[in-house]
Amino acid sequence: LVCALLARGRGGAVRALDLSAVGANLRPAAVSALAACACRHLRALTHVSLQDCALKRPQLEQLLRALSEGGCPLHALDLSGTGLCVSPPARYTTDVLRVVCDLMVAPGNALRTLGLRGTCLLGLSPGAEHADGHTLAGVALLCDALRHEHCHLAELDVSDNGMRATR
Repeated sequence: LVCALLARGRGGAVRALDLSAVGANLRPAAVSALAACACRHLRALTHVSLQDCALKRPQLEQLLRALSEGGCPLHALDLSGTGLCVSPPARYTTDVLRVVCDLMVAPGNALRTLGLRGTCLLGLSPGAEHADGHTLAGVALLCDALRHEHCHLAELDVSDNGMRATR
């Protein structure tokens, strides 16, 4: 329904999309429709929040690819609490993180703020302390993207991922 309204109306004027309150209830077909809508009708999006959305990996990847391919001038993307690096059954993956990194380094991107709090970047559950079985693959991908000449990120939240500083 929302996509149909946007297609007929002024979807091009929509600047912010916050799915944090409804993300757990979005079915795969609804995410597919929203991804198609984002590509065609939401080209002015500057802020997207998927915070705490319980989207499955394929739906999250589909939506992020649509935002990337749609040419949205994103300034802020919040994926906090999405289980970005987890694929059932509790398997670590960087597939969706790669899409996020692609958004960060795309020529002409405007992304300045990225929320990755509690996204299992180290393969640990949110709230877990540094432990055996962690991986740095996601951190390495993120660091590569941060070093890229087209990355203009000014704010990055990676809290609640089990990282800690050591000497």
